[in-house]
Amino acid sequence: MAGLQLFLVFFFIVSFPRGYASTSDNLGIYGGKKISIKEVPFMAALYIPKNNNRTYFCGGTIISDRFILTAAHCLRNSVIPLSGWVYVGTDSLKNANRVVIKPEKKFCHEEYDPIDDINDICLLKLKDPLHFGSNVNRATLPYERYELEEGTLVNLTGWGYTEHSHELQDALRLVTVPISTEECRGQRKTIICTGFQGHTSCHGDSGGPLTYGRVLIGVVSGGIKRNTPCGFIGTRHTRVNKYLKWIKTTILKNLH
Repeated sequence: MAGLQLFLVFFFIVSFPRGYASTSDNLGIYGGKKISIKEVPFMAALYIPKNNNRTYFCGGTIISDRFILTAAHCLRNSVIPLSGWVYVGTDSLKNANRVVIKPEKKFCHEEYDPIDDINDICLLKLKDPLHFGSNVNRATLPYERYELEEGTLVNLTGWGYTEHSHELQDALRLVTVPISTEECRGQRKTIICTGFQGHTSCHGDSGGPLTYGRVLIGVVSGGIKRNTPCGFIGTRHTRVNKYLKWIKTTILKNLH
């Protein structure tokens, strides 16, 4: 626990198996490739039971040994007290050696608006701390003024639908996409958009990471336009650097 506190102080000074449903707003990886967990050890798979008696799947990003960052809509209407399970340390959802850990609490942004998709960000606290290694580790959070130029290539990662299969994938996939400020023109400064036709996220990828190297710059929120088929338009992400104060405060208040 002391290690986590030290990390937080340092950082903020220096810087599916078939049969599980996805929400209609969830976004799989179109135009991507299979990837090893060793390349993205911060990747997490979340299974969240909802009040409609169905279990929903989302991605998430490890940002400390007790907290995973994901999208608020992934945990909307989740069963309370919080139930479900989290897979880390694996690029295969069927891998018997995956690390399975229970979530303990959720801390979604207080001003999350599911209608307008505002503040679509949530922290998931784990019941037990993770043990970091080559297959399990945290992503690097950006600093407050972190910006990437139009056209910069970044990575989307997830187990969602692909252009070849309309079901969750067993193998983790990654697609490299450009940042597209033109697609986000007129939208809020807390949003970042990526992708182009044939290279996007899809159902099952919501809550997952948008990264530049090991830096977590976004959380998959949804398609740029609602009710648009996967692969035809880019992805909208919650911009992580705009929520650093909220992330820091929430973690420090709920360490114990």
